[in-house]
Amino acid sequence: MRFTVHAVDDAGFARWVAQAKAAPARLDAAAYDRLAATHAPAAPGRYGAVEPNLFDHAVALATSPAHGTHMAMNCAPQDQGFH
Repeated sequence: MRFTVHAVDDAGFARWVAQAKAAPARLDAAAYDRLAATHAPAAPGRYGAVEPNLFDHAVALATSPAHGTHMAMNCAPQDQGFH
């Protein structure tokens, strides 16, 4: 993954946070699923609100056998070669 970093001072960061919080878009499970389904870089976006427990939804989606993925967090340490 590659991305450009824009370093700003405290005032610039505060402006960015205010702009993000003012954005009308809401990052909910449906919006996340659309982003995750593309498997391609998405254009940068801002979401003024995030659905509670969205992280749990993302982890459940990423670790679901129905989606053909299996992350190491589902394995016991000894299953990963750690002893």
